[in-house]
Formats: sequence, C-alpha cells, structure tokens
Amino acid sequence: MREETPERTILLVDDEPAILSSLQRLLRGEQYRIFTAGSAEEGLAVLKEHPVQLVVADYILPKLNGSDFLKLVKQQYPDAVRVMISGFLDVAVLVDLVNQVEVYRFVAKPWQDDEFKTLVSDSLEYHDTQLAVRVQEQQAREQIEALQQRSSALEMKVADLSGMLRLSQEVLEAIPAGLIGVSPDYELMLSNGRTFELIPALAGQTLGTKIDSLLPEQIVAAIDGVFTGNRCDEPVACTDSGNTIVVKASALGAAEDRRGCVLLVTAATESVS
Repeated sequence: MREETPERTILLVDDEPAILSSLQRLLRGEQYRIFTAGSAEEGLAVLKEHPVQLVVADYILPKLNGSDFLKLVKQQYPDAVRVMISGFLDVAVLVDLVNQVEVYRFVAKPWQDDEFKTLVSDSLEYHDTQLAVRVQEQQAREQIEALQQRSSALEMKVADLSGMLRLSQEVLEAIPAGLIGVSPDYELMLSNGRTFELIPALAGQTLGTKIDSLLPEQIVAAIDGVFTGNRCDEPVACTDSGNTIVVKASALGAAEDRRGCVLLVTAATESVS
C-alpha cells in the first residue's frame, strides 16, 4: 500500500554508488527524505511505494536509460518534478527530454554543490506551486460543474414553469367570461381574450399597466369596496363602449393582507354566480 505524501521527498537514481553517496552527503543537512536507486527498475519500485516530489536521474542507467525512465515517471507520476543529470548530452537527447519528458532542469557532471542545492530547493518549490495550481484548477472545474448542474436544474424548472404558464393561459382563454386580476395599486395582473371583447378599453394593455382610468366608475367602486372591506357580494351592472356588462369582484388574500382582487366579467345576457 502506497503511504501518504510526506514532506520534501527526493529520489536519486544513478548506477554509480559513489555518485549517490555524494549527493546524499550534499543534501544531508537539508531535512529532506531521500531514497536512492541504482537502476530505472529500482526507481520505479520506490515510486510505487512512496510518494516523491522530485526525481533526479542520471542519463546512463543499465537496461533502461534515464530519458526513458523519466518518460515512465511522467506517465505514471506526473506530479513528480523531473531532473536529468549526466556527464554528456547531445542535441537529440536534449530535444527528446524537452519535448517528451518535460524535464525541469539539466545538471551537468561534475556539478557545483551550491548550485545543485539551489536546484533541488527550486525544484521542490516548483512542485508545490504546480500542485497548488492543479488543486485550484480542480476546484474551479468542480465549481463550474456544480454551476452547470444548477443551471440545468433551473432550466428544467423554467421549462416546467413555462409549460404551466402556457397551460394556465390556455385555461384563462377557455373561460367563456372575462377575467381580470387587479393589484392593490390598480395594476393589471392578468386578463383573457373575452375581457377585451367585453371591455375594449383594456385591449392591448400590458401587465403592470394602471387600469383604474380605463374602467367604468361602477367597476372601480366595486374594486374599492374589495380593498376597503365595504364591498357587496352582489354583481355590478354597467355599460362600457355600448356593451352592458355585469361584474363581480372577489378579494385575493385575507382582509388584513389584501393582495388584489379578481373581476369576473360577463355580458348582461350571461349569468354570474
């Protein structure tokens, strides 16, 4: 079982024990946890068991060279920073390391101790920075996904509400009488087509339009009665644009919380109950 990620762990891979010992002595006072391996196979075995932030590998290794080893490290452990160390590197190898391995740095043998220690410190800092960026990117992706899910849910709700509104409007239009919703500020809240036939002055008026000046005074008085609590349950008859109509006003909400009223409008020859 692979252990939890410790702080500052380095893997050094070189087939020369003297090189490994030299690098270990150089980094001994830096409070790093250091693993060593003499081959690519040994290095992969270490990585399988222990989380490692930095891998430093020599180019010349038995069986599998350092370049191919670091390619495997990139594929299997992409968070690990990769550094190549070698006594010689030709142009073709350098191009391959840049394009395929994405090494962070190259170190030439023999190295300068202070420069190598700085390189290790910079590499680990680079690892932490890249890891923080990936964590932020993951969080951003999760937030975007959550927002997309909420957006989809809202779209479904909007679609459902739109369908309900269309159905409600169809029901309104199917009612053979006129139906008018009026707010406490005398704003038009709803209406149907039959309303416009019986009270032509309301035709073309949009929701939210104040309509008290467009209604016969008998209807306005009936609305006032609803809002003041002095209303009569009896229908009111009046004439509008040559049409004799009968209107019955009903309250919306309790007496202490009037939210508006509904007017049922019919022609005088039709009944209102």
